[in-house]
Amino acid sequence: MFGKKDMKQEGAENSQNYQGQTTNVTNNYGLTYKDAKDIALDVFNNNFIKLKDEAAVIAVQRAEQVTEQFLIKLQEKAPEAIENFKEPALQESLFNVQKEYAKNPDEELGELLTNILVDRAKIEERNILQIVLDDALKIAPKLTKEQMNILTFIFIINETVKSQMNFEQFKLHIENIYSYLPSTNSLIVNLRQIEFLGCAFNRGIIREKIEAKFLRNYQMFFQKGFTKELFFEKAGELGNIFHYYMHSGVIVPHEKDINKFRFNFYSINDFKKKYGQIDSEILEIFEKIYSNSIMSELEAIAFLKDFSNKFEDISAIYNDTIVGSYNISNIGIAIGLENWKISLQENVSLSVWLK
Repeated sequence: MFGKKDMKQEGAENSQNYQGQTTNVTNNYGLTYKDAKDIALDVFNNNFIKLKDEAAVIAVQRAEQVTEQFLIKLQEKAPEAIENFKEPALQESLFNVQKEYAKNPDEELGELLTNILVDRAKIEERNILQIVLDDALKIAPKLTKEQMNILTFIFIINETVKSQMNFEQFKLHIENIYSYLPSTNSLIVNLRQIEFLGCAFNRGIIREKIEAKFLRNYQMFFQKGFTKELFFEKAGELGNIFHYYMHSGVIVPHEKDINKFRFNFYSINDFKKKYGQIDSEILEIFEKIYSNSIMSELEAIAFLKDFSNKFEDISAIYNDTIVGSYNISNIGIAIGLENWKISLQENVSLSVWLK
């Protein structure tokens, strides 16, 4: 929610102190909170179009509101970045946020823009991250919430792989994707706007169906499992390693079949990374059992439909409409990620995708 936020913090040596709306913060970086706020409002007042009477008052109030929200977030997450307010490029980015919020005080848009602006304020040198975030601040206000959700939907499916999940977390991940499910109403119109603004582009063909993506990225959940007897049969004289790897958590009971076991890693490569040098004979045994345990695509579809009642709707949009043929651009990634982070409540850096 946007609005006033009263804060008070007692600081020790070398810390920063601040308090809500009327705070005058002293820090060790030169500019104070009040200095930054004065600069920010001067930028707005000197550059925004001159409006008449009540409209002018409303515009200034909205600019103050979004500026304060941004500065509070910046003080919390990167107080040293306040010093960057001396840079014209950052002042221009701030003005873009103030201008858009003054025209349209949408709380969700305001939250997204101020979050992007905080990330932008941290970057001192001109690089791809700075350029993309500056562009995202200009483009995001031209998108509706539905269009941002489409970007997030494509972004999560095409560009992310979540690691270290259990079955329950995997189900929640699918439900999270579903929460951004595009409506078929005006889908073509929305995709045209997204493409026109440079946030995504149509490849013309679906590169990979969603069940194939899940099967590739989350193999651990698509193991049919194996019996203890099968493991001993394949392992031969090395069969007793079953007990060692059970004890170490590499082999675990299968959640979906009490008579079977499964491997507790995403792929053989994941196993190699986690456990380093593995005896070649043991590795060969694991590879044989693991590869024979992985579901086919048809089996994966049946499993996913049974596993989550959201999957069929996700599949219908991604596989059966043109959504699955779209790739997302750097700007689309920045906006889609930031829109996702609002509900995700995790601090995921754009630099993961823009290296």
